[in-house]
Amino acid sequence: MSSASGGDVPAGREKDSKYRAYAKAIDQALKTFETPNEWADLISALGKLAKVFQSNAKFGAIPNRVTVAKRLSQCLHPALPAGVHLKALETYRIIFEILGPSKLPECLYLFAVGLFPLMDHCGIKVKSELFAIFENYLVPLGANLRPALPGFLGGVLLALEEGTEFHERSVILLDRVCEKVGPRAFYACLWQAILGSPPVRLPAMIYVAALCAVADDTGSPLVQRYLLDFLVSAFPLDSTNLTDEDFVQLLRRCLFVVLRRDMSLNRRLYTWLINRSGETRGVSGLSLGGPDDGIELSFFKERVLGLVHGALEQYLSLDMIETPFANHQQSIWGDRKEAEQVQFAEVRVCRLLLYLQDRADIGRTILETVFSDFLKKSAEFHQNSTEKLKNRRKSKEKVKNLRKPGDREGLYLDLNSVCSTSNRDDDVTSTTSSGIQNSTNSNSGVVVPDEEDVIQTRRVDELSKTFNMLLNSLEPGFLWTFLGEWYQRIVENKEFGRQIHDFSQVVSICLEISNVDSDSAIRTQHLPRLLETVLNGLSNKTLLSSCDQNDLLLLYTVCQKLLEISTAHPQSPIEVDEIAEDSLSLSQEVTAIEHDD
Repeated sequence: MSSASGGDVPAGREKDSKYRAYAKAIDQALKTFETPNEWADLISALGKLAKVFQSNAKFGAIPNRVTVAKRLSQCLHPALPAGVHLKALETYRIIFEILGPSKLPECLYLFAVGLFPLMDHCGIKVKSELFAIFENYLVPLGANLRPALPGFLGGVLLALEEGTEFHERSVILLDRVCEKVGPRAFYACLWQAILGSPPVRLPAMIYVAALCAVADDTGSPLVQRYLLDFLVSAFPLDSTNLTDEDFVQLLRRCLFVVLRRDMSLNRRLYTWLINRSGETRGVSGLSLGGPDDGIELSFFKERVLGLVHGALEQYLSLDMIETPFANHQQSIWGDRKEAEQVQFAEVRVCRLLLYLQDRADIGRTILETVFSDFLKKSAEFHQNSTEKLKNRRKSKEKVKNLRKPGDREGLYLDLNSVCSTSNRDDDVTSTTSSGIQNSTNSNSGVVVPDEEDVIQTRRVDELSKTFNMLLNSLEPGFLWTFLGEWYQRIVENKEFGRQIHDFSQVVSICLEISNVDSDSAIRTQHLPRLLETVLNGLSNKTLLSSCDQNDLLLLYTVCQKLLEISTAHPQSPIEVDEIAEDSLSLSQEVTAIEHDD
């Protein structure tokens, strides 16, 4: 009996005549596999074997399971048609039902021999059935799947082809397995599969590309924590397993975990940024004069800084970003809904640069590298937003003037246009009360700004607030010294053209949105010094002869603004309002004169 059952007799069943009859029936069914004449004979043999299992499922055991696994594996040979494969998978399903999640892990290694390689050479119907077996019987094993995990991952990865119907199903299945077995075991076995099986390397890289989506996850910090742990161990920033563009895409997302203000995330991010392959130096999220202050940053400056620069350049080109955030409301299925919030690229980058100053040795280096690009994009966005608001207000004024007295169509209230946004992780709540007040007109009724007005008003307001928070975290003259040095490089390198235009636009916007009264030295020292630098540059004959006339006029306007602000005394809020009104009146008078001319 021991031979007949393959030594698989359950405890207490050694003398059970019914179980011995079951084992004997299995042996007889297995003999039909030995002399097939055509593939249809294999389907018949599988049917007989499956029938014996179904008739004796009450025993919860598989007699002679080594031979059973061997015959099933042979029925999955690539040369056999899909009909045989499907019948074999049906038998696997019956066996797994009999064994259940408690007994299946003991003999999974036997059945995995045939199942895991099948994905590479089977048709669509067979793949679908194989996925169903993986999803329903193997994934629920959880940690008990770990001994067979490298082979299982290799099998699933073979179906991960972009553009096929199984791509998304494969990714979802891999994510579920990662959740069940834990990220450490999952990625260790994923790497083992990549090393040991050349056919899975390309699909494995496709799956790794999904790391970008993980980095964008704004849910539990644990998701990004495990991701950063994996990047530190598997993909240091000098790894040859990913291209520079891959690293740029990852950094474009991972850098913004800093906005979550989670020290454990910051520590992992900085560890990834400063370590080359084979190094495991840890670093804290703050510069507090501890033993990790003054850490060696040669690798970061030589290799990583350029990637970070490229990542933030790409991010700034996004303009506006819709980021998901939890709505904290339950759907009818019990899961949390997610909503989209419009955020602004330059505001998020500004906030990132601010929070990076917690780790000044890294943050200051990044700031000095990307600051000019940030300023140019911010000035561009700010000017566009301001112009849009002005143009829309002019359009509304024209419409209002066309209305006749008593025209009731001019009175409306758009309840959907009032916008309030928040991000529970990294952004302050912003309201648009100022924009609503500015658009209320007593002559034409209650007019609420449309969504575009609200967004542009919020953009200007958020940039101004965040930019001043960044400046307050730095020494008082940093911005103006930086602008002076930037201008000197333009003149020395004779990079006129667009550079003079960009510089002039940046200085104008900085004077408009920055708080020049935050430190008395700004008016008395830093702005006069910047003015002197610009005027010295204007004495350069090459600059005067090479620059576009409009750009020169813009630069002269900047000098005028610098002179006016440097020589003016700090204004009280009341005085500022009065000057603004006088300036507006003067501007209207000048405009009227120009039209008369």
